[in-house]
Amino acid sequence: MHPCSRSLLVLFCLSSVSLLALSLCLSSRSLLALFSLSSLALSLSLSVSLSLALGLRRMTATTSDTLVTCDLLAMQQWSQAQERIVTSLTNNTVVPLHGSEAYQWEQDWIRCARELGQWAVLKEYGQNREDPHTLLDAAWKL
Repeated sequence: MHPCSRSLLVLFCLSSVSLLALSLCLSSRSLLALFSLSSLALSLSLSVSLSLALGLRRMTATTSDTLVTCDLLAMQQWSQAQERIVTSLTNNTVVPLHGSEAYQWEQDWIRCARELGQWAVLKEYGQNREDPHTLLDAAWKL
């Protein structure tokens, strides 16, 4: 089965709004359509499996760093993915806005740190970023 066909089959189970965003993106590669697909990928990463969210992120990726990071995360290569994310974040001068690739890199870094059990680092990150969710999660594990 073609990868796009499998993704469409899984997306068939989603709400009509999600399907509308996907069909809009597939029919026209406009900026609005890509933004809709990015928003869909972000919402899926919060609620659905990692592989589906990573697949949608691959469709909207604008940098090779995102493609490599998605591949490493899909293969659960947490330490290599974390190294690549740190390199990407240090080379990127764009402020991480919600929904942007840099924002997703930060979220991926947090996921890698959780998977690797780096709770002290996550606690420090949560304190510096004033992120109560990450701080509370890390403090509970320490």
